[in-house]
Amino acid sequence: SRSRLRQKENRLRRQGDLRFQSINEPALKADAIDQILHWKSNQLESRGDSNPFAEDLLNPFANPLLKQTIHDYAGSSSGRSALRVYGLILNGNLIAGMIAIAGKSRFSLLTTSYDPDVHRNCSPGTILLVKTIQLAARAGLKTYDFLAGDEDYKFQWCSRHVKLYDSFTATSSIGQLHAFAGFQGYKLKKSLKSNPQTMNALRKANLYRVQALTRFASLGMP
Repeated sequence: SRSRLRQKENRLRRQGDLRFQSINEPALKADAIDQILHWKSNQLESRGDSNPFAEDLLNPFANPLLKQTIHDYAGSSSGRSALRVYGLILNGNLIAGMIAIAGKSRFSLLTTSYDPDVHRNCSPGTILLVKTIQLAARAGLKTYDFLAGDEDYKFQWCSRHVKLYDSFTATSSIGQLHAFAGFQGYKLKKSLKSNPQTMNALRKANLYRVQALTRFASLGMP
């Protein structure tokens, strides 16, 4: 509720100087992006979820170009849309951050995360989310877009959603093989995600893999 969230924000304010701000200075913006993606990466791996922000190449879900693309886009001012970085800052320290894309009429949330070791019980991530919704409304934007994904919090906040469909087509015999393989892979992924027991087992296996790689790294093994 708004009342409960206001109580949590006031609790944070009693800890010192609490500010919500857009981070625009290039060096600070780059540091904030690194911190947000680091928190998000740890959050995903701690749950055993796939982590596209993983920096180790042994991670099968890692996308080495994704982080660099975000940094490149953050430094570009061309086009009608711009990548923005927002932060909830307590006593000069970032405790929650968001990477978003602001267009002419749409605010799109790319990713958001928070420091799990600092005032987690005060819901800094949710407070930051509400601040950006208010900001988008004051700016006269028509839509606050959570982008693709089935995370629970998106359905808690969204007033409507759009179903996305994958289409597989081919224009050659080899293409038909690729389309068939892609469609079967999509069906398998959908089947796995719809089974809570299977997803729980996969998350545990992925978490074990991450922990094993961490132990090997701490021992100085390649």
